[in-house]
Amino acid sequence: MYCDSAGHSRVDRVLELTRELYNAALCDRRERWRLGRQRVTKFEQYRALTELRGEMPEMAEIGVSLMRKPLDRLDKAFQAFFRRAKAGESPGHPRFKGAGWWKSIGPLDVHAGMVKRAGNGRYNIRLKGLPTLRVKSNRELPDSENLVALRIKREGRKL
Repeated sequence: MYCDSAGHSRVDRVLELTRELYNAALCDRRERWRLGRQRVTKFEQYRALTELRGEMPEMAEIGVSLMRKPLDRLDKAFQAFFRRAKAGESPGHPRFKGAGWWKSIGPLDVHAGMVKRAGNGRYNIRLKGLPTLRVKSNRELPDSENLVALRIKREGRKL
C-alpha cells in the first residue's frame, strides 16, 4: 500500500481501534455469561456500538461497516467454538487479541465504487475514515460490483 505517513498513522489507529473493540466485545460476552448466564448476540453489540460511536468522536469518523467487522469476526469465532464443543472436539474459547495479533481491517459489506482499478495491477480503495489506499494486488480483482469481501492486511511493516 502506498500512502503518506499521516495515512499510515491513520490506518494504524483504525487497526488499534478495531482490536480494542474486538477485545471489549469479547470481555462483555464473557462477563455477561459469567454473571448471569446471558448470551449476547452480535446485533446487541451492534446497538452498543451505535451508542459508543455517539460518545467517541474518533470512532464516529470511521465507517460503521468497518467498525462492525470485528464484532462479526467475534461472532463467527463463538459460532465455531460452540460448533466444536457440540461435536465433542477441543473447543478452544475465543481469545483476546494483542497488538501483534490484529493485522487486518475490512468493511462488513462491499459496495460499488469502493475499489477502483488504477492500472498495472494497482487499485484505489476508499473506506470512510481512511485516506485513499493505493494497493498493488498480486492478482486481478473483479469489478467492485462483483466484489463480495475485502480485507486489508498488514504484513511486516507495510499494509
